[in-house]
Amino acid sequence: MHDAAAAESCPGAPTLRRGRVDFTDLPIPPETRVYLCGPLPFMLGIRDALLDRNVPADHIHYEVFGPETCATT
Repeated sequence: MHDAAAAESCPGAPTLRRGRVDFTDLPIPPETRVYLCGPLPFMLGIRDALLDRNVPADHIHYEVFGPETCATT
């Protein structure tokens, strides 16, 4: 979601958005390495978006945390 009121009151200020990261306008150099940490659904979405931007899979590193990672016996 774009915050039009904030954009009008501060010309030149970065655009405010809500939701997940949009990599469309973000320059990603070929040597980029990405480190993700967060809930699995978030990381899967971000990973897919990075792959769509041609970031090699072996340049994307991650650590999962959340209730799905807890082992109970």
